[in-house]
Amino acid sequence: MLIDRRSQWATASLVVWAVAIAIVSVGSGWADDSAEAQVLVGSARDELKAGHISSARDKLWQAHRLRPRWLVPHQWLALIYQAEGDEQAATGQYAAVQRYSLAQSSDSNQNAPEGKQAVLDCEALTMWLVNQSRQQHRQRLLLPDPRLSEISRQHSVEMRDLGYFSHTSPVEEKQTVSNRFESLFGFRPDCIGENIGRRWGTGSDYLTAEKVTQTHHRFMRKPTHRRVILYPKFDRIGVGIAVNEDGHYWLTEVLAAYPTVVAKTTLAESAGGD
Repeated sequence: MLIDRRSQWATASLVVWAVAIAIVSVGSGWADDSAEAQVLVGSARDELKAGHISSARDKLWQAHRLRPRWLVPHQWLALIYQAEGDEQAATGQYAAVQRYSLAQSSDSNQNAPEGKQAVLDCEALTMWLVNQSRQQHRQRLLLPDPRLSEISRQHSVEMRDLGYFSHTSPVEEKQTVSNRFESLFGFRPDCIGENIGRRWGTGSDYLTAEKVTQTHHRFMRKPTHRRVILYPKFDRIGVGIAVNEDGHYWLTEVLAAYPTVVAKTTLAESAGGD
């Protein structure tokens, strides 16, 4: 499913993928270390625009050390490592973003340490695979967004618990992915798309990197799913996986673009505090 409020189903010319357009500064009244971290992230933004990836990476790590619980450095480090082709480092940063999102979940099937780690690893891998496909088709990389992951995870959990498989929820206020976005963010996105998948298996260890990779490749072979993954106007991604006791899993990807100025307060909340 793909919805573009500005030009639905519009075809855009390919753009050369690049890491980042801008880094949004959020929050106010920080202590000295937090203010310095903000300056470092802003400087990293400038370095990225100039193509100085190594310098940007160093400054983002400095910002992380000053403000360890701030998600913004993790988000952009993920894209830097993605651009460099370092899967292990990139998925580690994606997982850091997903860890925050997963902490907000009350899903008991994902609270056990082994289940939680499997979900984190597979969600992070999905983000890597989506961005890898976009790299290969010269599209911009998607910033991992913990609130889009919250939307994704809620839909996966709902499909599992209510026994359905559809983009359309039976819950009235959450019928479409646009409804689910607006319910959480308080405004409508410029454009939004959603892919959903499910797999059945035997045994609690069915959720594996191999199976999630297969799910991604199946998405890429289907025109509607592929269109969502490669849509040029998207700039953010969220992923949410739900599992049951048998190891069956439901996977939701939400890709979107929305005005960051409008979302300034929302982004501040999703970035976590010190």
